[in-house]
Amino acid sequence: MGDVKREFRKCTWVEKSKTNEDAHIVSELITKEDGTVVRQIRIIENYKRPYFVTKPFYRKRHVSKIEYEDVSRVERVECTDSDAVKVLSSKLGIRGKLNMRRVKMSPYLYWGDMRASTIIKRIYNSKLTGTFTPYKVCMLDIEAGVIDSVISLVTVSMDDHSVCFINKQWMGDVETKAFTQAVYDAYSRDAPDVESVIDGVVTLTDGSSYTIELIYCRHEGEVIERSIGLTHEWRPDILTAWNALYDMSKLVSRAKEAWGMDPVDLFSDPSIPRHLRRFSIKEDNNDYKRMNSGKESFVDFHQRWHIFTSTSYYTILDNMAAFYYIRNGSESGVAGGYGLDNILDNYMKFKKLKPDIPEVEGLDKATWNMVMSEKYKPEYAAYNIFDSKSMILLDAKTKDLTINLPLLSQDSEFDIFKSGPRRLLDSYTFFLLDNDKVVGTKSPLMEQWEGLGTKDWIVTLDAWKKGFKNTFKTFKHIDKLRGNLRLLTTDLDIISSYPFQTLMFGLGTTRTSRELLDIEGFEQAYFTKHNLGLCTGRVQALTYCSSMLNLPTAFELKDYIDKKGIDNILDKAKTE
Repeated sequence: MGDVKREFRKCTWVEKSKTNEDAHIVSELITKEDGTVVRQIRIIENYKRPYFVTKPFYRKRHVSKIEYEDVSRVERVECTDSDAVKVLSSKLGIRGKLNMRRVKMSPYLYWGDMRASTIIKRIYNSKLTGTFTPYKVCMLDIEAGVIDSVISLVTVSMDDHSVCFINKQWMGDVETKAFTQAVYDAYSRDAPDVESVIDGVVTLTDGSSYTIELIYCRHEGEVIERSIGLTHEWRPDILTAWNALYDMSKLVSRAKEAWGMDPVDLFSDPSIPRHLRRFSIKEDNNDYKRMNSGKESFVDFHQRWHIFTSTSYYTILDNMAAFYYIRNGSESGVAGGYGLDNILDNYMKFKKLKPDIPEVEGLDKATWNMVMSEKYKPEYAAYNIFDSKSMILLDAKTKDLTINLPLLSQDSEFDIFKSGPRRLLDSYTFFLLDNDKVVGTKSPLMEQWEGLGTKDWIVTLDAWKKGFKNTFKTFKHIDKLRGNLRLLTTDLDIISSYPFQTLMFGLGTTRTSRELLDIEGFEQAYFTKHNLGLCTGRVQALTYCSSMLNLPTAFELKDYIDKKGIDNILDKAKTE
């Protein structure tokens, strides 16, 4: 039976080592002719991806980097990413201590910023026939002790099914059947829009339903192992949590330190050979980001894009950050912040499950969790289940993770979704290739040197909204009544923003043949001030020339004329 569709879901690169070859582990979604869907993992060893190097004959054309080059002037070099430094250094004639940083400094290297995994995704996408299949998302939520950090509850939810793994050591000496019923009662009483919970079937007020299941584990280690094991069994396309760094870091630390589990094995798909398994968390710890203006702004927690690398079928990401960056282009922000409770209130018109217990009213978050975990365990379990399920309900409405994130990413991978310019560069790279050109490689030195920068520049936006005189008179004889039609509009773009997939063709710099970067002896602010005036047309020629070109000032000219005499000066000018 043939395949109808073969869709890309994820690609993880495993660098060549003593124990393994260069490998790319690809998650595929295959749709058969009869509609059967198969989720499988494909291992591609020693994939040779393309780089491009300027042919020796054309290298004298430029000594600095250029934005792109014609394919007729470059040589295609194919090698694995693991062998790239060695192969490209040889082609470029680089000697000495070799690393990718040195290779990227060459003005004759192209596609040096493109990863093989991105190229693989592009190949899959270019061959895709039929409609795009929305992603499957699994929502995870954990509860851990405020003081001892012991994990008591882990709930995973996907589609219409939620499974809560309960640590019996935390639960205490309670009969499981009675505890289960107490959880059902608390859920039906406190979860929004719930009509009843009978034998795990949750019936809502609108007649729809979903299921919740409770699984009792002997200890914390079993809770961790079985909950993550279920995610591998389900094989969603995305595994996520709200503020995933907390949940994933807690699972990793408890598994490793308390139970001797290797996180690499825990978060790797069981079908992956052990020598190819990988797992890591790269935290986004940048408290401040530096703007082009030179100013720094604080990076809020929901703006941090942590990268979770795992040889699992699914991609692990933070639901909170994804929610922010997917909507950042169209929304200014959510009043009240990006906590799950506030987001649910704003978008779903309900909040997290909070039992009506007088003792915990008004407590701070940490104390509330501590009291609930110690005294109201069934209600706490119901709270944990709904936290996980509420994210499923939220995404069912917004379609952020199932549809929006994959479509907005296009050919780029999720780990760079935070960066609009990097995603735009991926699209620009493939666009140029379709037009027989290859994009250049960014030099590592550009991260240290920003040229003139834009510090002390004056930026005015929405210039068309300012002023009154250039608006069109609706009635000729009524000057005060104006329309919104402008007779003349000018705009000076000093810094351009990068929308998701627009202005691609405005990124080029080759239309600028020469650019004045600096004048020796002038301070940057002084240089910027006068040239900004020149651009906007508000400049007096004598002042500009005397300031920037060291020509005489108006006062110096007057003194010269008074001293020499105007007639003598004019006569001399005629003879010359």
